[in-house]
Amino acid sequence: DTLSEEGFSVVFIRETKNAIEIVKHNIFDTIFVDLRMPEIDGVEVLKQIKQHNPDNLVIMITGYPSFETVKECLRWGAFDYITKPFDLEELVFTTKRAVTYQRLNLENKRLMEQISQENIILEKKVAERTEDLHRIYRQLQNVCMNTIKALAQAIDGKDCYIHIRSEKVNKYAVMIAQEMEL
Repeated sequence: DTLSEEGFSVVFIRETKNAIEIVKHNIFDTIFVDLRMPEIDGVEVLKQIKQHNPDNLVIMITGYPSFETVKECLRWGAFDYITKPFDLEELVFTTKRAVTYQRLNLENKRLMEQISQENIILEKKVAERTEDLHRIYRQLQNVCMNTIKALAQAIDGKDCYIHIRSEKVNKYAVMIAQEMEL
C-alpha cells in the first residue's frame, strides 16, 4: 500500500512460477524478490529474471542477511538489498532510486541507439563528400598539368633566345609540378 500511495503501480504475485513467466515477457521498473520463498530460492529467481530480461531491476529482500548472500545477489545483478524488518521510508527511497535509475538507463540506451544511427548517416555523408573532394582534386591536377604543358609548348615555339629562357621556365614548371605531386 505504501508504494501505491507514493504513485507507483504495484503488481503482487504470490506464486513464484507465475511471477517468473510474467517477468520473462515484461519490463518492470522494479521487482522485489524475497530471498527465502517456499517454492524456489530467491537467488534462483533473480538469475532467471536477469537471464530472460536483464533490463529489469531486482531488489532483494531478506530477513536473514549475510555477506555471502549479498555478494551473490549483487554478482547476479541485483540492484539493491533490503533487510527485514525494513523501514517504509527506506523502501520508498530505494524504490524511487531504482525507478529513477531504470528510467535513466532506458533513456541512455535510447539515446545511444539514436547516436549510433546518426553516426551511420554522418559516416555515409563524409564518405560521399570525401569522394567528391578526391574527384575535384583529380580534375584540378589534370587542369594544372594541361596548363603547364600548354605553357611549355607555347614557349618552345618561340625563337632561339626565348628557347633558352623556355628551358629555364620548363625546369621551373617541372619543379612546381613535382612539388604539387602532379
